[in-house]
Amino acid sequence: MVGCERLTLVFEWSKTGLRGEERERADLLEPGDVIFYDFNGDGRWQHSTIVVAKDANGEPLVNAQTTNSRMRYWKYEDSTAWTSQIQYKFFHILI
Repeated sequence: MVGCERLTLVFEWSKTGLRGEERERADLLEPGDVIFYDFNGDGRWQHSTIVVAKDANGEPLVNAQTTNSRMRYWKYEDSTAWTSQIQYKFFHILI
């Protein structure tokens, strides 16, 4: 029965989808949370990543499908897309 109960929970979740709460800072995120990037600061979001871990200082490490980025520091300062106008949005995913 445990497997059936789990399947029911997954099915119910699939009808409602994920919800997110915006966080003020990246260090408040946990694995599974999401960061959005507006590289040129114009209000249009060009990129997103998923938090997969935290470093020793509590800063998120992210994975993305940009040149197979894995365990990358979340600020993306080493990216060719990074600009001094970059804006970030941080979301904690709720299930």
